[in-house]
This record gives sequence, C-alpha cells and structure tokens, in this order.
Amino acid sequence: MKRIIAILVSIMMLSTLAVGTSAAGEILFEDNFSNGFLPSNWILEGNLFFLDDVTDASNPCIAAYADGVVCQMEFDSDATLYPRSFTNCVMSCNVQVRDFDRDGEHKVGLWWRDDFHEDAGDIGWELGEVYMLFFNLDTMELELWVDGVENAVATAPVSGPEVGGDWFNMGWRIVPGNVSCYVDGVKLIDYSSTDIAATMKSPILLWNTNCFAAYDDIIVATADYDLFNEGADLVVPDDSQGPADSNTPADSNTPADSNTPADSNAPADSDAPADSNAPADSDAPADSNAPADSDAPANTNNTAATNQNKPQGGNSATTGDASFVVIAVMVATLGCAIVVKKANAR
Repeated sequence: MKRIIAILVSIMMLSTLAVGTSAAGEILFEDNFSNGFLPSNWILEGNLFFLDDVTDASNPCIAAYADGVVCQMEFDSDATLYPRSFTNCVMSCNVQVRDFDRDGEHKVGLWWRDDFHEDAGDIGWELGEVYMLFFNLDTMELELWVDGVENAVATAPVSGPEVGGDWFNMGWRIVPGNVSCYVDGVKLIDYSSTDIAATMKSPILLWNTNCFAAYDDIIVATADYDLFNEGADLVVPDDSQGPADSNTPADSNTPADSNTPADSNAPADSDAPADSNAPADSDAPADSNAPADSDAPANTNNTAATNQNKPQGGNSATTGDASFVVIAVMVATLGCAIVVKKANAR
C-alpha cells in the first residue's frame, strides 16, 4: 500500500512540474550568433557591426566601434525567406559596453518604427513614428524617445551596468497603446499613448552611439510571452498577442536563403548616417551619427573586461496549453488508481 501511495504522489509531482514548464506565447526570432552573422537575419551590406568570435570562441556575439551605429534586421521579403519584422511583440538582447570609443554622448539601444511599410519610399506613404530605447551611460538613465519629440518622453535611473563591466539585458514590450522598457528583467518605463498603433510589422535595429559595444542573445516573441519573468504581473491586452501569421521559425540561426541581394538596404529617403542601413527618418538624438564611409577598426579581438556570464531572461521555450497537460496527467493518475484497485481486489 505504501508503494502505491508513493507512485501516486510521484505522478502528482510530475503534474506540477509539467504545469510549471508550460508557457504562453511563442518565440518568433532568436539569434545567438552561434552559426555566424547571417545575411538571412541581418542586413550586412554597409553594416559596420562585426562578428566577434575571438574574445570568447565559445560565446560568439556581434560588436561595433563608434563607426558602427546601427545593425538592422533583414526585413526585405525578396532577400530572405523569413523577413525579420515584428509588432505586438516583446524583445530582449544582452549588451556589454566594453569601452567609450569617441567623445560625445554614449548610448546603446533599440529602434522600432510604428506603422512601418517596406516599400514606403516607392509609393509615398507616410511612415509612422519611430520609438528608440536607449541606455545612456553618461547619465545612467534608461530613455524612451519618440520621433519628432524634442526630449525623451520617459526616463528612469539605472544601476548596475557600467562601462567595461558585465553583460546586462535590455528590452521592451510593444503593444497597441503601450511601450514598456526593461533592464535586467525589471520594468523601468511604462509609456502609454493612443498614438501607438502597433499594427504594421517593422524591423528592429540595434543602436550604438560612440561606444565599443557587444550584442548577443537576441530574442523576439509574441507580446504574451513572459520574456522578463514577470509571472502574474504580466498583463497583455487581448488584441496584443502577436501577429498570428508569423512564419518565422524559433531557430533562426540556420542560414536559410542567405544570399542577400544588393538592393536589400533600408527604405529610401533615409536620414541615417551613410552605410548604417537605418530606415527613414530615425531622428536619433544629437551626436548619435557616425561619420560616413568609415571602416571598422582592425583590432576586433579586443578582450577588455569581458564577462561571459550573460543574463538569461524569459520562460522555457516550451509552449503549450497548461490546462491540457494538467488534464492529461490527472487522467493518467486516475487510470493508475483504477489498475491498482483492481489488482488489490484480486
């Protein structure tokens, strides 16, 4: 009898474990650069970011000096089988600021455009507002900027990350009416505006202003994915569950259709610095533009203050219906109990 009870208790524990590892949402894009700096994921022509597999060969990443201002996801459907553009989403990346590389303001961050249209330059459609998330290392603040607004629309003090220090994680959740911003899994900015439509998918850019910085472990998921381990505190509007028609595989490190045509650069009328591939009218804060036509420095194996204990955020990549798992395990438990009862009756 004791053995029977022990078996039933074990099954119930497995039920709890199964529920705990279930997660809502879906990962849409993930790149840890283990298979290289792929043109199927990123626009490489004129891109002054570079693959750093020398600083730590077991943990490759991409890095840039001051001349490398933006690194843009490949969004052109003619250039890749899986255009990297998103809305109603949550995104995070690990960042390490290894040093200041040029005078001026020093920032690292992300770029996304609301109501983005891939061929806007050709058909004359007005593009939506740009949202830029920066970690300002001069003021030690997280900043959210909106296209056309003179100052940051929201700021928050940041403690922990430092120049030459450890990797840290930054990211945001973009849904209709709201942009929330995070550092190391902590929500620091919660910006709401009826102007945030979040209806059209847009590429997301990595941004660097006057730093020698490294980026790794890029993850984009549907908005309901608990990327920052918020648990019960994560509340997402019903219409913000991410684009249902996404066909982007979670394992995006496979070099699928990686022959990027020469015309896969950003849309026309870009105000971004030359060779930076930033989409049009990004309106970055002052001093964030790098000189045109500059080559990346040769010393790409700089090993200054690299800590490879990179933060890991989010749930397990396993997704599914927790209710189904619970029911299945309960049925199995009941079945075992019936079998045991019949055996005892004999």
